[in-house]
Amino acid sequence: MVRFDDKWQPVTYTWKMIAVALLLMSVVFFVIGCDGSEAGWYCPPGCDRPATEDARVETARRIVTPNANDWDEVICWCAEDIQYSETVARLDGRQAFGDYLQANFENSSDQETVIQEEVYNTVDDEFVYTATWIMTGNYDGFPYQVPGVSFIKFRAGEGCPYYARDYFTEGDIWVNVKPVTTLIKQMREEYLRLVGLEDVCYDDDGDGYGFYACSSCPVPEERDCYDQDPAVNPGAAEVCGNGIDDNCSGQIDEGCPG
Repeated sequence: MVRFDDKWQPVTYTWKMIAVALLLMSVVFFVIGCDGSEAGWYCPPGCDRPATEDARVETARRIVTPNANDWDEVICWCAEDIQYSETVARLDGRQAFGDYLQANFENSSDQETVIQEEVYNTVDDEFVYTATWIMTGNYDGFPYQVPGVSFIKFRAGEGCPYYARDYFTEGDIWVNVKPVTTLIKQMREEYLRLVGLEDVCYDDDGDGYGFYACSSCPVPEERDCYDQDPAVNPGAAEVCGNGIDDNCSGQIDEGCPG
């Protein structure tokens, strides 16, 4: 337990401000949408997916890994009364879930989710599917890589799930998106300090630039903006036309011909 007495009041305030900022930005990123029937996607009433275990596994996998090209097909594999939730959003019904997916892929059209491990079980014909995954993509030119886990549930005798839940960290998506990068990293660095890990260098891509401020990193004075690609760091040269902030300046294609 950490006791926030008068000494820690500024830290508590910072955490609250970060939480509010992330919540507001997450709502903009994921939930802004319009009615699906008016936006060009439509599902016929009901759902006729098979209720065999193999078919349910296929259905669950597709719902965990939608993309910009197939989400409007995948949403029709859900029960009309599906309940979907994630870190911020809580949605009731297939229409709301479809609007959510539409807005998501309009903002991040290259998003891809790859399943890492999966387990599933059938008891009294009720089916539960669980998978861990890695989600990658870009938002406004800033890349993200997010680990997560999903739970999908089917009622007895039904081939379309009535429940879907994704667990992931919003900060992993927004940590490379300006202007919240600094806020998120400051929050995490404060946490590392509180638990005595401030001297550990977190450099997943091995380019010498730590993702968090740390004196033990090879380049301690600067922080990496994307720690899954060694070609992206504060010491890299900006590559014109690739849509990526290669040198972690907070800008894309700066200094390139107009």
